[in-house]
Amino acid sequence: MRWSWKRPSVPEKYQQWWKENAWWVAFVSWAAVTLLLVIAFRRGNWLPWVGFSKKTLWDWLQLLGVPLSLAILGYVLQQQQQKQAAALAKEQRAQAAEEEKEEILQAYFDRISVLLIDKNILAIAFKNEELFREEYELLDAARDVIRARTLSILRRFQDDPLRKTSVIRFLIESEVISKVKINLSGVNLSGADLSEISLSGVDLNNADFKGANLSRSNFSEANLCAANLSHANLSHANLSKAQLTKANLKQADLSGAAIVRTTFADADLRMATLSGMNFPIPKEYVNFNENYKVTIRFASSNLSGAKISGDLRQADFSRANLSNANLSEAKLCGADFILAKLTGADLRKADLSNAKLREADFTGVKLTGTQLHETDFTEVKLTETELSEVDLREANLCRTILPKHINVKPDRDCQKLRIDPETGCTIM
Repeated sequence: MRWSWKRPSVPEKYQQWWKENAWWVAFVSWAAVTLLLVIAFRRGNWLPWVGFSKKTLWDWLQLLGVPLSLAILGYVLQQQQQKQAAALAKEQRAQAAEEEKEEILQAYFDRISVLLIDKNILAIAFKNEELFREEYELLDAARDVIRARTLSILRRFQDDPLRKTSVIRFLIESEVISKVKINLSGVNLSGADLSEISLSGVDLNNADFKGANLSRSNFSEANLCAANLSHANLSHANLSKAQLTKANLKQADLSGAAIVRTTFADADLRMATLSGMNFPIPKEYVNFNENYKVTIRFASSNLSGAKISGDLRQADFSRANLSNANLSEAKLCGADFILAKLTGADLRKADLSNAKLREADFTGVKLTGTQLHETDFTEVKLTETELSEVDLREANLCRTILPKHINVKPDRDCQKLRIDPETGCTIM
């Protein structure tokens, strides 16, 4: 019987470790052997028959240096090869993932296109109210299918802003949004570039636009209630008649946005930029006659630290949190600040003519150079307010708490405002 030697194998659970650390083991082994030899050399503990007792240091270097150098060189080369292989594999996986995503996106485009063409959905949608029952059911089913597939693909591309942008622009260009009027509530479009698009009248309730570029886009009459627009760029966007109740607009940029009849009730606008907003007033209502009603509603919104400027005449800030907000030079004629929190707010050189400030918190407010013609300060405490260069003679005061150095009667205008200075009740 012929005997053969079989190389011992590493147990399976240690194979990966051995593959990654084989050269380290070899290096440590060589180092250990070298250390033992050095110790033996220094102590001279060699058996005569070994033949090492007469070896010099140079002999030892020749004996050990070459194998050790080769071991180190081999280890370095192996590490470089492993890194190159890992980088190549990572690149190939990324490329394969990109190709797969592109195939998924193209399949989505194809399926929606087939649905629109085969079922003649756009033509049916264009007929609007003249639909037969079968056509109405078909259109309704098509809306559901398109919404389901759109939500599905947007979830798949949740970390891919570029392809999310492609999906929405496809729906806009194919007139699916404008004619079929699909419901886009709850869509994830965070980080997408949707500048200069039109989503007018679209239901975007609870949608996620965090960090998205929405500059110069048209959201007029859109439902954006409870939408996440934090850190979004809404500069010069059209938000006319849009519903933004309970929306998250923290640190959003709304500079230059059109906000005619826009509702921001209970919205979070902390640290948001609302400078230079476009708020055109019809010429026939330029004198604020009784026919012109409140058009912008920030009631109960959180605007702490926000930068607000521009034309905000007749805006509703009642019960809003405007602590540390910057409203300097803003046009706030006729604005409603009843029960608002304005702690530390900057209202320097703002126009508060005809504004209602009843029971507002004015602690630490800066009013230097502010216009206060017919401004209602009923039950407002002004003892900790900066009042330099301010003329309170034109303001309406009733039950107002004034600093001692201000020589004005705090109840001067109670009769004019039809308020009982003792009880604060309205006089009928």
